[in-house]
Amino acid sequence: MESKEFSLTVGGTYQIMFAEDKSTRGVFKGYSSIGSEIAVVMEPEAGGLRFIPVQQILYIDQLSLPKSEDEPKKVDIYYR
Repeated sequence: MESKEFSLTVGGTYQIMFAEDKSTRGVFKGYSSIGSEIAVVMEPEAGGLRFIPVQQILYIDQLSLPKSEDEPKKVDIYYR
């Protein structure tokens, strides 16, 4: 069986269910740190940016990927 790595793709559209039945739908922008915690950064359909701590995420639905899938962008997390 082929092993495949899955990850969120910058520019892809996702719906994230988090904390107490709340959800957001939008474009994945990347990751950010909030103090010592990591957050997923989304641009909701209504605009702006939403930072969702990964500890609060219940599940993520992939709705679509960016149009240009030539080479997926790699998102790394760096700490100092």
